[in-house]
Amino acid sequence: PEEETIIKKDANGKRIDYVDDRFTNGMRDDLRAFNNMLRQTNIGTDAIDLRYKHDPTNITVKRIFQGEGGGGRFYGGFWENMPKLDRLKLTLEGRPVVELDYAAIHPTITYAMAGISLIDDPYLIEGCERNEVKKAFLVLFNCDSREQAVKAIRSFGVKNVEQLIGIIEQKHEAIKNNFYNPGFGMHLQNMDAWLAEKIIKRLTEEGIVCLPIHDSFITQKTHEAALRAAMEDSFYEIF
Repeated sequence: PEEETIIKKDANGKRIDYVDDRFTNGMRDDLRAFNNMLRQTNIGTDAIDLRYKHDPTNITVKRIFQGEGGGGRFYGGFWENMPKLDRLKLTLEGRPVVELDYAAIHPTITYAMAGISLIDDPYLIEGCERNEVKKAFLVLFNCDSREQAVKAIRSFGVKNVEQLIGIIEQKHEAIKNNFYNPGFGMHLQNMDAWLAEKIIKRLTEEGIVCLPIHDSFITQKTHEAALRAAMEDSFYEIF
């Protein structure tokens, strides 16, 4: 029997029942078409050591929503938890692949919602490690308070956390009102999920297979231009 592909959970992550409407039915129909395409595609894994790590039969993609209108991201594909270097060793119908992603998607969306075009890399701050700034940004969007954020960022091994947070707040003053708001963090996931939905639906209608990993997508190298166009068009249509 077909697996349920539209899943809803409460704020604590417990799966809950829901009444179908035209939106859930539409999402399920889109996922059915996408999953049927995946099942008919030869996703090659010969160059990757899958033992005890990944099950290449896990290709049914689902959407999981959490809380009040939060989440909605696509999950389920065995490629999701692979290191990026392994994902690039996959093949689609025997052909090499490319992976494209959005740069700094959540800060970019937040700025777009404020009516501001983000031109520079928000994770580049003089005197700070880019990777540490990126980790801190994700925490700031998803923690209840500054104190909680400090503890969470320290757990990543980051030093001078309070100074780092202060620099981020100063540089990104235009959006700092969205920090320390887990509801907004879930809203950002919801927004990038609708973005992914638009891209997946467009490519599926064009007969192009893509493998989604939240805000990045894998497709045949020969379809790189089509994927890039879908990503750019979808972002501007929404934001």
